[in-house]
Amino acid sequence: MRVLELAYTCQRIYDEVIPLLYTLPTFLVDNICTLPWWKDTLPPNCFDSVRSLSMKFSLLPTREDPEFVRDPNSKFSSNAASKLADDMWQRTWSIVSQMKGLRRLQVILDAPGPVVAEMEAEVLEPLRKIMGLDDYEVAIGWDTQSKDLLEDDTCEIPFRLVR
Repeated sequence: MRVLELAYTCQRIYDEVIPLLYTLPTFLVDNICTLPWWKDTLPPNCFDSVRSLSMKFSLLPTREDPEFVRDPNSKFSSNAASKLADDMWQRTWSIVSQMKGLRRLQVILDAPGPVVAEMEAEVLEPLRKIMGLDDYEVAIGWDTQSKDLLEDDTCEIPFRLVR
């Protein structure tokens, strides 16, 4: 805590020390709304200082779940929130792709049941646009029910895929 006290005594020290608080740790994001809120809340120099991010999300039940009727155009749900969730999914990955200081990204995705390959490809599509990282891993914790679209030779992915 003494480092923060020192940083608050002088603007120049503050400007030099505070970004270090965002450079060193790995930040965990486990809610789809967190990153957009965090970006809008932090000063740009602090947000741009983040080097390591770990993101963990669970998708809602898939269309194969007999107890859940979902909108086939949404990967999240069948209610009015599905459009908002789809938009937030796209916005979150757009923000990640624009993080200037990011060097390491770990993404853990899970679903309560199997996921059809087409939906998997749709879920992972915005992650394919994130480039230039030193370490980028995507772990998925579901079974794919049909041909794995990511294993197609014509499909390049910028991350290590862990099943």
